[in-house]
Amino acid sequence: MQLINSIDKAVDVLHQNSEIYLANSLLASTLQRNQYDERIIYDLGKGFIKNKNFESAQKCFQYLKVKLNNFESFFFFAKSSEALGEVELARDAYLDALLLPTVDSDLLFEAYKNIGNIYLKESNIEVAEDFYHKAYTIKSESPSLLVNLGTLELQRMNTSSAIERFRSALKVDPKFSPAWLGLALSYNDFGDFTMAWASLLRSVECDSRNATALLLLAQWSIKNEGVSKAIHYLSQYFDSGFFDNQLSLAFIELCLHSNNYDLARWELERALHWDPKSAELNSFDQVLRQHGY
Repeated sequence: MQLINSIDKAVDVLHQNSEIYLANSLLASTLQRNQYDERIIYDLGKGFIKNKNFESAQKCFQYLKVKLNNFESFFFFAKSSEALGEVELARDAYLDALLLPTVDSDLLFEAYKNIGNIYLKESNIEVAEDFYHKAYTIKSESPSLLVNLGTLELQRMNTSSAIERFRSALKVDPKFSPAWLGLALSYNDFGDFTMAWASLLRSVECDSRNATALLLLAQWSIKNEGVSKAIHYLSQYFDSGFFDNQLSLAFIELCLHSNNYDLARWELERALHWDPKSAELNSFDQVLRQHGY
């Protein structure tokens, strides 16, 4: 037990310093000597989640939810499943978690909120709102929850109420990118394209990795004469080592629109490395070749 406690402390230190791979390696080697130690499997599963290795995390918590039958195991199994796109499995596991006791209000809040998100994506607005309100009783000033509630109002086409929710989120965190994105969509619904564009730019300025905001920026940039700004922010995104297929296609299209063929070719070659069989990318390749690039 003393050895396990020492390993737990070492893993915590590694996680705090973003050394996720080393933490997982330490846990894996310890697990080989303590094959059925639930604490190690639990920590290893959480490490896999931090490292975005959701398939391995799901396997850890699949074992633990059968072995321990506790809230945390079902919750993290659901979270892993949701990240893998297994939405129905995730929803059922979240609901199973709620049948079990927990003293962790943060996880309980996230469970309610995540279930609400799943139902909202399915356009089951009334049920989504019910779970959001349960989450609200735990953390009424959560920016992410307030944005979820704003998004729900947008789906109801209650744009004024949506704006109130997004502004409430910004009162809590003025740099919360999703709230600025929500305002952009709301102002666009009202037909106030100047405010919509300004809010969208603010969203990207607050979080240059917000892929949804970046894609919308690319889509709106031509009508707002903001192609150069969109190219700038998308270039920053790619220079940070990120890749997103939709963003890559949008970026190449903007480069072609502005006759920036060198930059279009540069991104095209990078994208083809990830998806060499893409019909859209190969179509862009033909266009660039016609221009001598």
